[in-house]
Amino acid sequence: VVHDDFDQRADAWCGLGFYNRGRPGNWVPSRAVSCVSLSIDAPETVMPGDELTYLLKYHNESSSNFDGTLTLELPADVSVSDGGISHDGTQSGRTITWEKVKVPAGSSPEGGGGEESVRVGVAANVTDGTELLASATLDDGFETSVNDPAKTTVSAKSVLNATLSAAETVLPGEVIEYDLSVKNVG
Repeated sequence: VVHDDFDQRADAWCGLGFYNRGRPGNWVPSRAVSCVSLSIDAPETVMPGDELTYLLKYHNESSSNFDGTLTLELPADVSVSDGGISHDGTQSGRTITWEKVKVPAGSSPEGGGGEESVRVGVAANVTDGTELLASATLDDGFETSVNDPAKTTVSAKSVLNATLSAAETVLPGEVIEYDLSVKNVG
């Protein structure tokens, strides 16, 4: 499908569906109509065999309430953890769905919107560098549909922080004692 007539110079994005993969940096909600926003928070990296949580946040800065369906498409190489789907979300294959999501008018990122979450486990055999791509969509079934992707990279490498410390001053001939601390933070 070619969308050559689509105005890609827009600086107010809401409910544009096919091109609305997140929002551009200069997005101005006050200049948009039916302004429903959706974002996914997910870690940038995860190790094979670990868990990660997708946090879906939504709000509505317009003057009209929004009712719709929220879906999260999970990547391959993950499985939903026991009790890992918030509220009344249901799973069908790789899709998690929340029906009848109500997003009140006048809500903002600071409050009044809502959020859902899904906790998943990453398969232990996923190779280093694999990108786990998830996508969330909030849709009213008519004209408004917003979505946001999330990319988490699998890292099989340990991340180590090393700290070396010693006395700030010593006299000539004194022994300097060093303390080395290594911590696995990855």
